[in-house]
Amino acid sequence: AGRGHGVYFVSLEMVAQELAERALASLCWSAGATPITYQAIAEAVRLGDDDFTRLRRAKDRYGRDPIVIEQQSGLSVQQIVARARQVRTQFERRGKKLSVIMVDHLGLVRPSQRYAGARVQEVAEITGALKVAAKELGVAVVLLCQLSRQSEQRAANDRRPQLSDLRDSGAIEQDADVVMGLYREAYYLARKGDLNDEERERLLEVQERIEIEILKQRQGPTRRLTLFCNVACNVIDDLAQ
Repeated sequence: AGRGHGVYFVSLEMVAQELAERALASLCWSAGATPITYQAIAEAVRLGDDDFTRLRRAKDRYGRDPIVIEQQSGLSVQQIVARARQVRTQFERRGKKLSVIMVDHLGLVRPSQRYAGARVQEVAEITGALKVAAKELGVAVVLLCQLSRQSEQRAANDRRPQLSDLRDSGAIEQDADVVMGLYREAYYLARKGDLNDEERERLLEVQERIEIEILKQRQGPTRRLTLFCNVACNVIDDLAQ
């Protein structure tokens, strides 16, 4: 959206205000500057005059970005596609093009009654419909998906996501052109009790890193990317930045 591409963000879990707070924290972030966390924005605490100046600039920029947030919960995939068509028309009136549909997340999309109780078929119906919509509308559909607890049962050094960790149905892998899994080593280290000296040093080293595992890519290679990540400010960037 910041680069002028129209985005329709279907947030089935969070309300628009919460997403806006995260967006402002991200827009305010810059290397070397005191970070403004989205929690501080939400609570309106620990904010000085300089922080409010930065927030006003971020707010102005965010207001210009072509992004529409859908915050109604319990939508079916048919409702999501129908509303995406309406958003595309809105963007066209503004001289913009709908380029991305974000859906957060698959587990909260309301299934139809066609396969009631059969979760595998319900998920397959949802992913299949979104794939068709992506082709018909000419957009990228980014569908967030939770992982199964299977990864938690593996050894501590083997918890990076795998395709088999995708929850509920193999249709997710089948229908997706690209599958990306996120992994933060710091998440597990921070939750482990009684760290030794080596683990504490490792936690400091990876505190602001996130790995993106490209588990499937229909038109390209699979690989691992390591990026900068500041969770409190909702920022992901190149490590060099």
